Amino acid sequence: MKIAFAYPAFENLGMEYISALLKEHGHETFLLFDPQLFNDLFINMKFISNVFDYQNKLKKEVLKKKPDIIAFSVVSDNFTWACKYAKMYKKLLPGIPIVFGGPHATAVPKYILKNWFVDFAIVGEGELPMLELVEALENKTDYTNIQNLGYKDNDDIIINETRPLLQDLDLLPYPDKELFLNANPYAKKEYNLITARGCVHKCSYCHNSLERKVLWKKCGNYLRRRSIDNILTELKESKEKYHFNTLCIWDEVFTYDEEWLEEFCHRYKNEIGVPFWTFIHPNHVTKRVVELLEYAGCWEAEMGVQTLNQEVKDNILHRYEKKETVVNAIKLFEHSKIRLVVDVIFGLPLLKEEDYIELIETFNENRPAKIQTFWLRYYPKIDIIDIAKDNEWLTNEDIEEINQGIPSRAAASGGTKIDAKFEKYQIILTLLPFCSKKTINTLLLKKDNLKLPAVSKYGHLFTRLFDLKNKHDVGGRRYTGRMLYFIPRKIFN
Repeated sequence: MKIAFAYPAFENLGMEYISALLKEHGHETFLLFDPQLFNDLFINMKFISNVFDYQNKLKKEVLKKKPDIIAFSVVSDNFTWACKYAKMYKKLLPGIPIVFGGPHATAVPKYILKNWFVDFAIVGEGELPMLELVEALENKTDYTNIQNLGYKDNDDIIINETRPLLQDLDLLPYPDKELFLNANPYAKKEYNLITARGCVHKCSYCHNSLERKVLWKKCGNYLRRRSIDNILTELKESKEKYHFNTLCIWDEVFTYDEEWLEEFCHRYKNEIGVPFWTFIHPNHVTKRVVELLEYAGCWEAEMGVQTLNQEVKDNILHRYEKKETVVNAIKLFEHSKIRLVVDVIFGLPLLKEEDYIELIETFNENRPAKIQTFWLRYYPKIDIIDIAKDNEWLTNEDIEEINQGIPSRAAASGGTKIDAKFEKYQIILTLLPFCSKKTINTLLLKKDNLKLPAVSKYGHLFTRLFDLKNKHDVGGRRYTGRMLYFIPRKIFN
């Protein structure tokens, strides 16, 4: 069968893994890619985005290639986009089965299947369910017992039980990079990788808090890691093929196992030797961890801090690291060659002005290389939803809208709700690494009369502007590269 994957703006590793497994079983796959120029998770300029819209091109492509199935990977932030294009494809090819998977489908499959243009929903990790569904549709056999599958039976919506999580990730084929790189050649300079699935932590605002409840049946581990041989073989083959010069390791927490990290870093340095970026957590930062990351060529590590208010951390976020742990982690990176980026969430319940001031004062004394600010975004069925409901921070109507995927900003562009009185602290935190300690202290002294432009909807993008000249800044390069590749093609085509 011929399967089309539909996705906007960025690479999707989950789709690449599913595509690889489908190809391994003799199916054909291709990508319907919308570059979302001026209309993505970070920036929305309606008039310009209309001028550079790729909808007509995608209409022609789907009619020309006539896939047998179209599959979407859906997060809440792109749900509106997915619905728009699923409707369009369904009208162009009325009989075509349309499948929604991804975090939003995992959280609220029944809500997704209420839409007339969606035929199937896949809950959780999609490789095996998607393969089984494709083969059932190809052979016209029964799909109603496929685990992890949601479907319609006349007026009823059926969500099947999920299967135990795959324990040996080495059994999966390497992700099908051609799926996205054929559509997005600008992305060949970087390589996206995961070494693990799941997370060692249970943060209430994260999709893992939902997936632990929905997917993990305690039939093995929730957190699973590929073998080092498997990872390095993938990287060797891909480095020879694509000549990438930066690696992005998208594990939830890359450094949680120091013994594993020791072996990986030594082998990676000798066998791959490409600068890389990854996520870390304050609880898994030691002097040895920093030394290993630096030795292996890590140029930037991104660490969630979110807030220093311990009550909010413990009781709302389910993050239990102490302030001194965060400060110690920052200090350990200060004399390394690794840029430390810290993430902060604005708009968390119970936070007051003094909490943001404490963040600024702490980071002014203990300086990361960059501070990224986000606004709290409530996603369906994650643990913080129940906490917010119990404390009446969200109403039943609010939660219903979240489940329905009613448009809301991404965390990087304003989140669920912007609190205007804290916007000035977002600006100060963003500017902090680029200003002297004295300047930041002066801004705090003048805070009551301070007037700064409100950039909450563009906070993440604003931070990225400071890194445009950084040759390893994959985020900025990914963003500008997409623009530089697709804008001329839109103009001249």
